[in-house]
Amino acid sequence: MTSARSKTRRTVWQTLPAAALIAILSGSAQAADDDDPYYQGCYTGYMSFLQQANLSIGVMSDAAVKGVYAKDTALGVIGLHGKMAAAVEKELTTIAAKADDEDAAQLKRMASVAGLLRKQATTLLALLGGDQEQAKAFGEARAETAKVMDALEKELEEFLEK
Repeated sequence: MTSARSKTRRTVWQTLPAAALIAILSGSAQAADDDDPYYQGCYTGYMSFLQQANLSIGVMSDAAVKGVYAKDTALGVIGLHGKMAAAVEKELTTIAAKADDEDAAQLKRMASVAGLLRKQATTLLALLGGDQEQAKAFGEARAETAKVMDALEKELEEFLEK
């Protein structure tokens, strides 16, 4: 019989974004539990993806405003980040629904960061499309993402040390 935790592991591993998988495979993080290193890799991988996406959206916003990229290129890259964030948000939410309480809480927090990244991309697309009212919403989403990610990183460090 397969345990719920094993099913969760397989589901998360199968949906892990490529950037997160690279981070796991190239990282040297110690496992919190030597008998079950999966969770360290899973959480580290997803957090790496979320951090990279946040950084990339910020860089793209600066570059697009300064005209470093053609508008169509900037819109395409930002749109892709929005789609990837939405997919990660959906998958983490689905996985959280099947996980035990402690894992579910962490997965839901990570899904909320992906939702904030999706909001950043959506508002930045609208802003670059000419909707100047989105500037404030984009700035607020950036600030909230930074706040939530800082707190989540601390929580995950404690969680993985248990």
